[in-house]
This record gives sequence, structure tokens and C-alpha cells, in this order.
Amino acid sequence: MPLVFIISNHLLEPHFRQWKTFCPGSTLAWAAQLQLSLSAVVLLVARFLTSVLEQPPASSTWSAFKPSQTKVRRGLTEWARPRQQISPIKARPTFHVKHSSVEMYELYIYSVRPVKTGARNVPIPVPKPTEILSKVIATSSNPKDWQFPDLLPGRRANEGDDIAGIVHAVGSEVIEFRGGDRVAGFHRMLEPYGSYAEYAITPETCTFRLPANISFEAGSTIPLTSITAAIALFQQLSLPLPWQMFRESQPKYGPLLIYGAGSTVGAWTLKLAGLVKTNKASGVGPIIAVAGTSSIDLVKSSGAADYIVDYKKSNVVTEVKKILEKEGKELRHAFDAISHTVTKTWENGAPCLAKEGTVWLNLTDVPEFQVNFEPNVVMSRVYCAGAYGEPDPDTHSYSPRTEAEAKLDGEFSYCMYRYIARMLKHGKLTPHPYEVQPKGLGSVEQGLQLLFDGKVSGKKLVYRVADTSGLEKFQ
Repeated sequence: MPLVFIISNHLLEPHFRQWKTFCPGSTLAWAAQLQLSLSAVVLLVARFLTSVLEQPPASSTWSAFKPSQTKVRRGLTEWARPRQQISPIKARPTFHVKHSSVEMYELYIYSVRPVKTGARNVPIPVPKPTEILSKVIATSSNPKDWQFPDLLPGRRANEGDDIAGIVHAVGSEVIEFRGGDRVAGFHRMLEPYGSYAEYAITPETCTFRLPANISFEAGSTIPLTSITAAIALFQQLSLPLPWQMFRESQPKYGPLLIYGAGSTVGAWTLKLAGLVKTNKASGVGPIIAVAGTSSIDLVKSSGAADYIVDYKKSNVVTEVKKILEKEGKELRHAFDAISHTVTKTWENGAPCLAKEGTVWLNLTDVPEFQVNFEPNVVMSRVYCAGAYGEPDPDTHSYSPRTEAEAKLDGEFSYCMYRYIARMLKHGKLTPHPYEVQPKGLGSVEQGLQLLFDGKVSGKKLVYRVADTSGLEKFQ
């Protein structure tokens, strides 16, 4: 810039000498001021042109990162760059995949009785503006992975929804994540590009950073079940939020019954409720956990349950009523993590609820037939897809979520996922026990069959994509 100023002075100096020769003193002052003004204009124009020339071309969206090295895999570029090289001043660039001609391995389920899976080549997906494309390191199975194909005959889809991996690309409106971030996420159910593949898509709002102390395998057990438990507790049963301030003068929440506390969703419900209970002013408690004999040790390990009832060794209704009588309290909130039309487990929770005043019973699945509950019982279904901000399409539910309520569920889920990540980082929450299957995605068929047969208890089945046999032939 000083060079520009010198050049401008050099160009204007001959004219200034002519003015000095022929003009009086007052005019000389005016001429000097004119010279300075013209020099300033030249300087501003030079600055503007320099800033324009320094801007990277529109297609060079990652040029600001100046990566130290690149690794090319099957035609797409995966960037590795030290974070200290990222300028804190410039607008953050976003890596957009320009095409989807490169293919990846994907596993799909096409039969349930018995479970059958197949493998195929599909294009690597392009993330939409608010989506994230992650390279899947580990994934886990959920009962819905076989239930959806069973309910929708002829469906041949990648049903995986729990993702733990590394961000590969982000949509144009994503501002929270960069390529290379360790993340876990909840894939949008019933849509393409699930977690049983090399790459998967998740909404930004249902994706969170995976703390360094949590492995990819453990992280893959978290997304779906944790948010299901959180929506049930805080959005449906109105449990006070764990970060909420309480006062002694506020009404107390009272007892909470969790049926199926040994299941993955039930265990997360117990852990989250336990965080709230640590604040005595919240008035949450006692927490009564109901589980089977094989899950009792798991329930005890959380330290959140005040009472544990083994449904295989005693009558649940009788035992729960004894506990409430001993505590001198009425039960107004109950969550059933096992509920199903066949099991009718709500028959163990509903009779324990108070007979007067409004009481709430939340189920993971509502009956397919009319059940005659007491008039004061408000029964609802937890809809985990509320995490996307979408209403429950099951309009025959006893208490379906409206569009406005679903949007609130979506906002809540965005905040809750980040709170869960923080608690995981500080060791106040721990992932559910899991078992890594030996053949990667090649073990999904066997894993879903075990879930279908009811032979999985107290743990999640996890698959490492890199362990998949024959993966190289799809590359």
C-alpha cells in the first residue's frame, strides 16, 4: 500500500509544480489538499481491487483450509488439516460433494421371517443443505430394524439409524461441523442412506460431537435410544430438566415408575432421571425400576433406582403399591419401555397410578385395540422421530403429536443431544453395554435374527464397517 501512495504522488507531482508556479498562495493550499484527496482515492481503489483478487474462486470451497495433505479414496477427497491453520477471521468454508458418481457398499434387509440381508453398490449420497455425510466407523441395531420390513412387505432398504463416524461432507447451511469431526447421529428413519453402509446421512440437529473418551463402538449405541428416553421423560412426562434451577417452594414431581429399566431405552430413562434426582429440590423420587432377573445388575450399576422390582420373581403391581405405601406417596408418572400389543405390559403400570387427579402413562407403543383405563389416566406414545421435528403419522394414537408439538420436540432434541455429549465427556453418563459382532455388516443378518427371536438382553449389538468381509470388491 505505501508503494501505491508513492506512485500516486509521483503522478500528481508535475501538476502540483505547475499550480505552484502560476497560482497564488491560497490556491496552493487548495492544490495541496487536492493532491492528498486524489492520493487517498487511489489508495482506497487499490485496497478494493486487492481484496477482490485475494478471494478464492467459488469452486474452491476448501482453499482457505490449505490442507497439509490429502488422501484420495475412490475419487472423493478426504481432507486432513490441522485446526490451527483455520483462520478465525475468514468465513468458514464448507465442503460440498459436487457429484455422487462414486459408489459405496450398502447392506439392505429384504426379509424378516427369517431375517435375510443383501449387499449392493449405491452412489455415495450428496448431503442436502442441513444434512451431514459421515463415513461410518461403527453402527448398532435396534428392534425397529426388523420391525419396519415386517410391517412393510417388499421393502428392501438400509434400515440402520445409529451412526458413529467421521464427518466427510456437510450441507451448505451446516455451520456447526467440519470435515474430520468425530460424531454420532440419528439417521432419519425410513429414508435412504442409513447406517448399514460405508457412508450415511444424518440431520444436523440429530448429530452431535463424540467426546474423545467415548469410542466409536460405544457412540453408535447412543443416538436413537437416548433421545427416545429423553423425549418420553422431559417432553411427555414433564420431568424437570436436569439443568433447571429448583426452589423449595415449587411443587414436587414425586415418584417415577420405569418399566423395562433393563432395556436400552429403559436404561437411558433411568440414567437421565437419576441426573435430575441428584438435585433434591426437584422432588423427583423415589424412582422405581422394574426389570427381569438378568438385568438387575445392570439396573443397579446406574445408581439411579431407589427400588428395583424383579418382574420374574414377584407381582409387579403388589410390590409397587407396597413401596408407595411405605413412602407415603402417590404415583402420577409412569413410563413403559417394553409396551407392545402382545406383551400388554401397561397392565403392570396403570393399576399403580393414583386414582384421583390427572396421572400420566407413557408407552413406547400404544395398544392396537381400545383399553379401558381409569378416566384420570392420560396415555401417550413416545415418538422418537419427533427428534427430527416431525409429527407422529400414527393418527390413531391415544395422544398423537401435533405439528407444533413436534417442532418443539425437534428443538428440544437439538439441545438434549449436546447436553448428553457434555455429560458423556465428564463421565456423568455412560453408554449402554454392547457386544461387537465379528463380521462387521456381514453380521447384521444374524444380529437382527437374535433381536427378532428375543435373545438379546441388556446389551446392544455393534458392527464395525471395516470388519465387513468382501468390502474391497465394492470399492
